[in-house]
Amino acid sequence: MVMTNQEIFEKVTMHLLVQKKRSVLYPEDRGLGANCAYRGVFDLKCAVGVLIPDEEYSSEMENIDARTLMEGPLCPPALRECNADLLYDLQKAHDLAMNWSDDGLSTGGIVALEVIGNHWDLEIPEALNQYKQSLE
Repeated sequence: MVMTNQEIFEKVTMHLLVQKKRSVLYPEDRGLGANCAYRGVFDLKCAVGVLIPDEEYSSEMENIDARTLMEGPLCPPALRECNADLLYDLQKAHDLAMNWSDDGLSTGGIVALEVIGNHWDLEIPEALNQYKQSLE
């Protein structure tokens, strides 16, 4: 079943709120140059990785951005009908270190998701609004 942009946005937002950290290739990768991963250490998943079922994932996908992945032969079936530009935007929001704090999404991360939602004319999930209020 093809996911709508709204369904993708809600699933990714909830995942990032619950996971509370970036998915990286190596535990020491926390700085600005960290290698984010579709599947990272400690079974973490990035914003796009959460949309890829385990049986469709390949480690060969790593270090390929979402747009390029979707244009090539490694594109998992689950992503084939998704909006590549939306996935790319969500991936970049996940990957940017300044969008994270030790406790989860930073204020910058919240703003990044809000900007993406507004750009794509999507409804902001209530959970994100509640999380934002908890930081104020």
